[in-house]
Amino acid sequence: VEGSSILSKIIVHGNNGDGNEIDDWCSVVLHSTEDFANQNSGTYGASSSAARIAGAASDSSLEDALIEKMMNALAEIPGTPTIDKVETDDKSSYGPMLHRWGNAFPKGEALAQDLAFLPSS
Repeated sequence: VEGSSILSKIIVHGNNGDGNEIDDWCSVVLHSTEDFANQNSGTYGASSSAARIAGAASDSSLEDALIEKMMNALAEIPGTPTIDKVETDDKSSYGPMLHRWGNAFPKGEALAQDLAFLPSS
């Protein structure tokens, strides 16, 4: 994404269910800029590993505000279709969700290849 202070990359992946509508799906992942992530470093997604495993507390109103900022930044890109929250019949939600990946913007030296478990990765 060029010219956005919020979004750095958009990934779209999906599956056409070959005529079976129940198997049709599309997932859209919005990657923030490093500056945006750093400005909001205290907010973790409720479904993130930090929250689920490490017990990191996150204010859901801040989480919702960040999701809204990122969705608005997506909507500002010309030609981008509208993306709505999806709820299924059993009321489970498939997004949007906020997830913070702590290693998204690594600093320092990379691990030496001879110490890596899978050096080619």
